[in-house]
Amino acid sequence: MDAASGAEFMGKVMNSGTDSGSFVASMNGSKSLITYTYNDKLEWYLVNATSYAYLAQGSFILQRNIIIVSLLMLLACFAATILMNRKIYGPIGNVVQMVRGSHPANASGEARNGSADEAAYLSDVFKSLIGKVTSLEDSAVKSREKLKESYLKDLLFSGISAGDLHEEQHAAQHGILLRTGPMRALTVVVEDSLQREGSVTDTGIRLVKDTVFELARRIFPERDEMEKVDVGRQSLAILMREPEDHPSIHRLNRLVQQAERVTGFQMKIGVGGRAESIGELGRSFEEARAALEYSFVDYRRTVYDFEGVRAATGTPFRYPAKLERSLFDAVKVNDRREARRILGEWFEALRGSAPADIRAALRQSVTTIEHEFGTMTDFTPLLMDRGEDSLYGIVQRFAELERVEAFYGELVDFIIGKLQTNRHQNRGELVKTACGFIRNHYRSSGLSAELVASELDISVPYFSKLFNEAMGVSFTQYVTDLRLYDAEQLLLTTTLNVKEIGERIGFQNSSYFITVFKKKNGTSPNQFRKLNKAGRAAEP
Repeated sequence: MDAASGAEFMGKVMNSGTDSGSFVASMNGSKSLITYTYNDKLEWYLVNATSYAYLAQGSFILQRNIIIVSLLMLLACFAATILMNRKIYGPIGNVVQMVRGSHPANASGEARNGSADEAAYLSDVFKSLIGKVTSLEDSAVKSREKLKESYLKDLLFSGISAGDLHEEQHAAQHGILLRTGPMRALTVVVEDSLQREGSVTDTGIRLVKDTVFELARRIFPERDEMEKVDVGRQSLAILMREPEDHPSIHRLNRLVQQAERVTGFQMKIGVGGRAESIGELGRSFEEARAALEYSFVDYRRTVYDFEGVRAATGTPFRYPAKLERSLFDAVKVNDRREARRILGEWFEALRGSAPADIRAALRQSVTTIEHEFGTMTDFTPLLMDRGEDSLYGIVQRFAELERVEAFYGELVDFIIGKLQTNRHQNRGELVKTACGFIRNHYRSSGLSAELVASELDISVPYFSKLFNEAMGVSFTQYVTDLRLYDAEQLLLTTTLNVKEIGERIGFQNSSYFITVFKKKNGTSPNQFRKLNKAGRAAEP
């Protein structure tokens, strides 16, 4: 190693606070395994740096060579001991002083009593080193496992080019069991670990993951080409060769059932698309996680296959705006039954869409509800009860679409209840104002329910319902009765013809006027005029 790397590593060793240990660090652009041990009598460290590539080979021959080289180093030290016994301590002592640490074991500065004591000191050093060398193979294996997991995480999260000609070679160097051919990435989520977070340690969660992986190895005969990667506290990825019976939903469901029975945790599995090479496993892993998002729509499943989910949500998304408008109209006229029916159709239309589109639609809908009813309804009590500052804040907390639909039902009942309270206070004034406006404008052909509702600043359905309940007749019938009463007076007191009378009271079509008049009085306007004038002439 160069001087800068040596100084940096020695600093880490001396500040570690332990007599021996190991760590992985970068040196000259590549990773290396640094191992060290301290002798409290000679007060110096033995430090060894083994390169990343050297460790990744994983062959027995190379591990044996590590041990042989270490033994040769011990023999050299033994030869140095003999030289020290012959009073050739000065030159070697200078070297020892150069690598001397700051361990306080020999801080008292006691003098050594001759070469025999020095030989005893060095003998203790050799015994300690031999113990460390025998554990070197185990440390190398653990480090190789860490390096393999690091490589797999880079593969899943950062991605490796599918066109990399050396990807299989790199995988083999890291001891990856997967080779070539179709593969799949599975994402397993331990669902209720969050609920038990206070009582389940990280070690417990790791044990659950190891159990799931061992069960998978027993259920799938492709276990000889299977790898496990921790991808979060609650989830792990299983990389495996594609089963011959893919999608093998039956075996995956069996895996979930056995894992839940053994561990007591509920689980779900996402299955990614086919990967033809190591480099495509990152894409398959992302697809597996995307498939799990569909649990928001259908939470009753335990296995979510990306290809099946994509087929179920493949239709282009269209926001159900017409149903939303019908829902708002039903709410404004206090029709709970109709509002609930429309809600069912609205959510059924959403279920055929991708989870991301559904969440976007929910965000738009609650924003529209706040805008539509915000001036008529105070949502503060509802928000305070849920501990949120917006309706969408409540909605996004739900992990299942079914619970969102239930909340929308509660929201509809809340709005209708508030509107009924507000309308009960001013219903009489609204009807009085409406009747006055109608009497002033009933002779106009442009009079309509829309015009009156706009004048009152309420919706047309609500105006119609309110008018019917208060007056006992519909708006149309009420206006028609006013016009026909006026027509009768004009027929009896003026010489205007039928067409002129019809236009004066708001009927632009004289035929329609005659039809309506005859329906109410049983005679045409002209017959009505003749009969009533004859009756008056016959009176004494």
